[in-house]
Amino acid sequence: MTTAGGVMFSAALILLVALNFEAVAAPPLSSTTVNNTPANPVPTVDAQDPAKSPFQGSASVFGTDASGIVLTTLPAGKRLVIETVSVAGQVAAPSLGLITALVLTLNGSSTNHFVGVNPTAQNISTTFYNGTHAVRYYADPSTDVKVFCGSNPSSGFVHCNVTISGYFVNVP
Repeated sequence: MTTAGGVMFSAALILLVALNFEAVAAPPLSSTTVNNTPANPVPTVDAQDPAKSPFQGSASVFGTDASGIVLTTLPAGKRLVIETVSVAGQVAAPSLGLITALVLTLNGSSTNHFVGVNPTAQNISTTFYNGTHAVRYYADPSTDVKVFCGSNPSSGFVHCNVTISGYFVNVP
């Protein structure tokens, strides 16, 4: 067997040499040279860069028990992506908490997004709350972004300031 295998290998080697096979390298990749200067840079466009369409807004809600307000109305053709929500508020003491929510419409359906806050201080008549959250909420074009604030239990007055930040995305 060893002799037959050796004979076969030798025959294959002779055949390759006889046919004069050569290894050929692939041609080098072509390169492109850009001659723009720092004063005239290469123009580029990122159509969905969030920094090109930033948004921030805030609303203050004053009322008795539970109150709401429109923070903003979104432009046509622009979906809002909310990335940060901050709340600072106060309610009459004693209270078990401040209830805050963003009311957003997505795909034609309105939904409450409750925003958690923590008590930060209290005096004889008022309890103070705040909270900041990284979120990812969406709101449809041409709809209202609403803010709702209330106290638990009903305390007689509520005041809160809600700030949102994010960016717009173009939608057809």
